[in-house]
Amino acid sequence: MQDRHTNPFVEPVVLTGTHAALVPLAPLHADDLRDAVRQGDLSQLWYTGIPAEDRVDAEIDRRLGLQAAGSMLPFAVLHNATGRAVGMTT
Repeated sequence: MQDRHTNPFVEPVVLTGTHAALVPLAPLHADDLRDAVRQGDLSQLWYTGIPAEDRVDAEIDRRLGLQAAGSMLPFAVLHNATGRAVGMTT
């Protein structure tokens, strides 16, 4: 039996629903995510952790690093009507 700490997550998948899709997070989502943060000043919300606009790239890098280490499977949330990234989830 393999040690659970050495097992990577399964390959990333795309999950599509009626209004949104979850796709593997990538640096190419950064511009859309900065726009999403800017539109609602989302980094100021008390009930969730959303990076400030100038920290989006670092947060994407952090999540991708955790994925490479086998401890996270990060997704970008895409709005189906526009194809733009509107959030991140894990």
